[in-house]
Amino acid sequence: MADVEPPPADQGANEAPQGLPIITQAFGNTSAFFAAYGWYMVAGFVVFS
Repeated sequence: MADVEPPPADQGANEAPQGLPIITQAFGNTSAFFAAYGWYMVAGFVVFS
């Protein structure tokens, strides 16, 4: 095991997996929607119920 070199410290440190940006963007869009219109949705649910 002594002859195996560790990977360089800067390799892959800031890289995200391929599917993660799509999930992060979807979560960001969803949370922005609820931040902007959440109270209106709550009020609508109260009125309809």
